[in-house]
Amino acid sequence: MLILTLTLMMAAAEPAAKTPPSPPAPAKTETTLQVVRNDPNRKICREELKPNSRFGRKVCKTAAQWDTRSETAQAALSTMQGRTQTQSCSPSTGC
Repeated sequence: MLILTLTLMMAAAEPAAKTPPSPPAPAKTETTLQVVRNDPNRKICREELKPNSRFGRKVCKTAAQWDTRSETAQAALSTMQGRTQTQSCSPSTGC
């Protein structure tokens, strides 16, 4: 029993074999990243929430389609903000 205990203690005290650290991965150049970011056909996926639900859904479109969708939404918002409907009610004229 004593021999087993001493053997286990010696095994635990030995340093583990060290593996040489792997060289770091080469960094992508800025020009490569710019080309990828500027590609209108690259696929972008986003999580969108459904109305009246806690669960979202994954929507994937190209960068050009997301840009078109964003521009359309901004134009619609600008149109709605430009249309102010004021309605004044008075006892004599009604609503």
